[in-house]
Amino acid sequence: MRKLKKYITLMKTSTQQTVAYRSNFYISIASTVLLFISSFFLWKSVFIGKSTVAIYSWDNMKGYLLVAFICNTLLSWYSESAISRKILDGSVAMDLIKPYNFYFARLAETIGSSVFEALVIAVASVILIIVLRIPLPVNLITWICFFISVLLALIIKFGVVYLFSMFVFATTSAMGIQWARAAITNLLSGGLVPLVFFPEWCQVIFQNMPFQYIVSFPASIFLNQVNIQQIGISFLKELIWIALLFLLGKCLFSICIRKITIYGG
Repeated sequence: MRKLKKYITLMKTSTQQTVAYRSNFYISIASTVLLFISSFFLWKSVFIGKSTVAIYSWDNMKGYLLVAFICNTLLSWYSESAISRKILDGSVAMDLIKPYNFYFARLAETIGSSVFEALVIAVASVILIIVLRIPLPVNLITWICFFISVLLALIIKFGVVYLFSMFVFATTSAMGIQWARAAITNLLSGGLVPLVFFPEWCQVIFQNMPFQYIVSFPASIFLNQVNIQQIGISFLKELIWIALLFLLGKCLFSICIRKITIYGG
């Protein structure tokens, strides 16, 4: 319980910092809203004169875009850059002597900042739902499974962000790494284009990667495209991927900290 308490404290502190320095998040969510609007009208033009495209109706696509907006915004640049800053300014050295796990400490901070982010995203989502008339699921089980999938998506996305952040140990700037991570994640998760629009051989590859659980899988639950048995199996796979990402992140961190050189005292 004592070990858990220190991570809860980090979560609370991170939430307070996000509220105090919320300008970065507002800028981040504004850019995501602009991306959503541009995607909305792009897909609207695609559906002109068509009732369905691939497996999606226009109402389905609006729901998909809403889920992509939520999942892409939940872990903002603020959370991602916080890890990179610790590495670039050398404060990671202080974390090595503190009585907590570096990975879990950063995860706690990410969850803490996501509390404030979730509130803002919820308000923005309600506005989009009303203005754009996006249909919502009516089944309570669907909503419960959807919220669980979003939470797991946040943890998986953090695992991916953490892995890419380890490369900052070998650079003097994190910007290029963050852009590369965002591009790869958005493409392979279905954040830009639903995965069903890719060739079948690409879909087979994507199904064996963790990225699909960040956007594509939560969207399939939201749109009632998967049954409860498929959801349960996918949740199990997500937990396995979370464990694998943690182990890989732990190995990379152990390798990277060997490169640290501390001058003085």
